Amino acid sequence: MTDAVSDDMDAPVARRVALVTGASRGLGRLMVDGLLARGYLVVGVARTPVEEWIGADVEGFERHACDITDDSAVKRLFSEMRKRHGRLDAVINNAGAFSSDLLLTASADRFATILRANLVGAQVVSREAVKLMRPKGFGRIVSISSIATRVPMPGNAVYATSKLALEALMTGFAVEFRASGITFNSVGISFVDHTGMVDALRPEARASYESRLLQPHALSMDEVMHAICFFLDESAGAVTAQSITLGSPF
Repeated sequence: MTDAVSDDMDAPVARRVALVTGASRGLGRLMVDGLLARGYLVVGVARTPVEEWIGADVEGFERHACDITDDSAVKRLFSEMRKRHGRLDAVINNAGAFSSDLLLTASADRFATILRANLVGAQVVSREAVKLMRPKGFGRIVSISSIATRVPMPGNAVYATSKLALEALMTGFAVEFRASGITFNSVGISFVDHTGMVDALRPEARASYESRLLQPHALSMDEVMHAICFFLDESAGAVTAQSITLGSPF
């Protein structure tokens, strides 16, 4: 991905800026590392107080404690980003919450909590990101979905519903901002090594999931970042309203 060349050939090229939500630990924190390694300045967002973030003191990584479902808080965050950087090239909507609730026992409050965590935050962040990206005519927004949308299992309906809605949200943004230079896509993941996702599973639950995948193994972060960076690439401007599901269920 390249940036426009300044009229002053000696002027430094501005560093690309990416925003990652849910960046304090686990998958989001590893995404930060992946983007830093690819030359981005990364703005990380999570509700966790910044002093509790894992491995946070890294050059090029800015930390912000922010509830992304809070309109006012997100607007303040983007106002600060606009003043500090004047640009935003990429967003990874990673923040979310898992649910193993059965439909018969899931309360309305629990269902609303999962939808708010997995859908509302992505809508608020993407909305504000578009406002910053649109004047420059370039932006890449990628939301992290789940293999659960393709592999129905008892106990994943609430979670899968929220992630299917997230994919539909990306399509909606793509339709409303067609020809804007901004793309909106999703990456559906299964279990990822070194994130705690595998450790939290009962062995029988993991075996049941893996038996339905064409690639029955935990994903590496290299595989996840490869899919994300495909969507982030400057040459992927014609790729929007799409979803890649890693693991490919039968």
